Amino acid sequence: MLIFCYVFHLLMCFLSHYIYFAIRSNRVMKNRKCLLKIKLKLLTVSLGVFLVAMIYLNFLPTGKVTHTSDLPMGDDLLDFTRRITKTNLKDPIWFKNFLKYGCSPNCLRYPIYVTSLTSKSSLLPEGFREMSEYIVSRINENFKMENGKKIVDFYLKGYDNKRYRWRYDRGKCRQLMKMGDGEVLGSEGHKYYSSSEWSDAFLNCDVKSDKTALNVYIYDGYDSLGDPADETGRGFPNNRDEFQSMVLIDYQRLIDDYNLEEAQSPSAHEVGHSFTLEHVCDLNASDPSYDTNLMASSGSIKITKDHSVYRGNNGISYDCPKSGGNRDLGLTASQTITVLEAIVKQQDYWLDAEYN
Repeated sequence: MLIFCYVFHLLMCFLSHYIYFAIRSNRVMKNRKCLLKIKLKLLTVSLGVFLVAMIYLNFLPTGKVTHTSDLPMGDDLLDFTRRITKTNLKDPIWFKNFLKYGCSPNCLRYPIYVTSLTSKSSLLPEGFREMSEYIVSRINENFKMENGKKIVDFYLKGYDNKRYRWRYDRGKCRQLMKMGDGEVLGSEGHKYYSSSEWSDAFLNCDVKSDKTALNVYIYDGYDSLGDPADETGRGFPNNRDEFQSMVLIDYQRLIDDYNLEEAQSPSAHEVGHSFTLEHVCDLNASDPSYDTNLMASSGSIKITKDHSVYRGNNGISYDCPKSGGNRDLGLTASQTITVLEAIVKQQDYWLDAEYN
């Protein structure tokens, strides 16, 4: 900028002097007064530009600039984009930056649709809309990485607690509604239904679902042993059915979470399952007050994949002897990558890539 101003000023001076000597040599005597005015104007403009440039440069910061933003700078910025795509998931540099900085401020907007499957939703401490908003806020609060950075931005797309009338869809949602209130026995003769039973009932139902969002259902849960009431939530990625994921939250567990009664972040935990995450066991957690991973559990822990190299080892699991803790810690790098991969698969079928 400074060099440009010097060159400009010299050119203006040269031009004005040329005009002056042209006048002195009487080659352009007829327009002498006009040329004198032009010379004065050129000198005035050049001096004005020079002074403005000097003032501008005087107020520029000197020395090393310190960036206080929490975003990547310099070379990192050139390789960084927060869009979760197949191309980026093949780039180790992109992974490194995402794990370090998270998605903020341009996060993927992830839709959630909350539906009631039980008449006991009337026992919730707030109206259904307020409770739906509470669920989404709790998911955003707890579904994060270990460093506290966000992965996506969940938002409430809609909610439904209207009474179901089977005539509207010829009974396609009747099975799902009955399962939500424990009014029917499953294939194994109890009210704890298998994941395939839940998935089949959900995929067959359109009136009580939104197939362009993560469906979160409020239901009345039951245990498989003698069918007592149980507060266990469920989360299904449905990776064999176009990754149309769903989540079940027991109404009483939701009330406990609202009242801060050590409910262990049930909403965010089950959302983790909807992204194909499995339980982990924390051997240091002796009670629910311990800080643990979001996916920590005292239940069944899978130690081999469903499709192992040796088929006899498919889906081996054990019961964790410790507590699930409070699940306040975020997801590990490995878990975050699993979530990102699931999101890309969902984008192939139903998830719109909409960003803040």
